[in-house]
Amino acid sequence: MMNKTICYIFKSLAVAAVLMTSPACRKTDAEHSGKPLSFSAEAVEMKAGAQKTLPANLTNKPFGVAGVYSLEEGSEDCYDVFNSSNVRVSWDGDSWEYSPLAYWNINRYYRFRAYHPYDENDDAITVKNASGDKMTIEYSVAAGQQDLLVGSARMQATVDQLQQRVPISFQHALCGLEFRIAFKNVAEIDDAYTDNITSFYLSGIVPTGTLIYSHETGNPLSDKIEWVTLGTAWDDTDFFNWTGSKQFGKINAEGTNAIQIYDEDHLVFCVPQTCSQPDKPTKVNFKTQKGDDALHTATLPSIEWEPGKIYVYTLLVNKSDVTVSVTIKPWTVIESNENLFI
Repeated sequence: MMNKTICYIFKSLAVAAVLMTSPACRKTDAEHSGKPLSFSAEAVEMKAGAQKTLPANLTNKPFGVAGVYSLEEGSEDCYDVFNSSNVRVSWDGDSWEYSPLAYWNINRYYRFRAYHPYDENDDAITVKNASGDKMTIEYSVAAGQQDLLVGSARMQATVDQLQQRVPISFQHALCGLEFRIAFKNVAEIDDAYTDNITSFYLSGIVPTGTLIYSHETGNPLSDKIEWVTLGTAWDDTDFFNWTGSKQFGKINAEGTNAIQIYDEDHLVFCVPQTCSQPDKPTKVNFKTQKGDDALHTATLPSIEWEPGKIYVYTLLVNKSDVTVSVTIKPWTVIESNENLFI
């Protein structure tokens, strides 16, 4: 029987092979049409009381885009659109611009993939491979609190298309975590009783991962987001530290008055992974004003964090324990689609 060490080595080699593979596209084709490619961009809206990532916010930072084109739709025998693997596209106040320009080749079939933000100095996001069929991006929670969007577009360069911008529609590649706190609605706690949360952090996560933004095998016209955390260590140190002072009271019957712990966007972004793996708990840790220096800790329920979803955790505090509930919400839908309780 293969021992665990050899098995792990085989798995690591397999993942490395996936990350290093890129489409075999040629660099040149027939003379272009003389019409330059241009882009537009939009993002899905984050709702459920969370940050609003609207198209206007996208213009604050550039995005990176790569592209390929082929003589037949979906063919893997293709050409690179740009001279480099990807280009930096920036908002100039009126439109998205990049240099040097690429030009349409009439009647060819195009595929684009993009990521936002494009920042060469951002240690949180490292692009390892970029083409119109696959992007490989390393992401680090520890390096900074940064959202990550990916998007794609596909079209044929018809006469009408030459006059149009390529519409890149971005989606969230990470999962969003929101935390709220209130006292339990029990008779032992007075309705007017309050306290202040003064510090909060999360522990027990996998802080880094590799995003493979590609397609289903044999179908270049599809989209697939895959996160690889193999070989990345689970870390029990402090993440997403918050300090301040926010007053909270007894939760009402509707559960609408729990206080959001983080400021501004109320969200932190995390690599999709299994929260609270066996023997690897994911915990919330916090202090309150009336609790002096006592550290309150609660383990989050085991669940698979998926890209593009917001996980709203509500901490319900009693005199002797803390209960955690989680509501899972897609970024594009206000209503929750699942509830878990411990």
